[in-house]
Amino acid sequence: MSAAAETASTTGALGSIRWGVLAICAVAATVEGYDLQVVGYVAPAISREWNLAAGAFGPTFSIGLGKHTKHSLPRKTPRDMTN
Repeated sequence: MSAAAETASTTGALGSIRWGVLAICAVAATVEGYDLQVVGYVAPAISREWNLAAGAFGPTFSIGLGKHTKHSLPRKTPRDMTN
């Protein structure tokens, strides 16, 4: 990389773009999983109100965790990555 490109990548507009992307990623990482946390806090109150058993929300938590696990897995197979 040339000295001019190195300077441009750490300062100026490109540097501010990187900080913006970093901020967006930080917000996304903070918000990710918020729905599961809310359900964890609200589930006991709902189960008391609806007279449900303690384990009645087990499938709800399982589906949510399964969704997050599925979406965190790579979409490509190793064969796709070599092409």
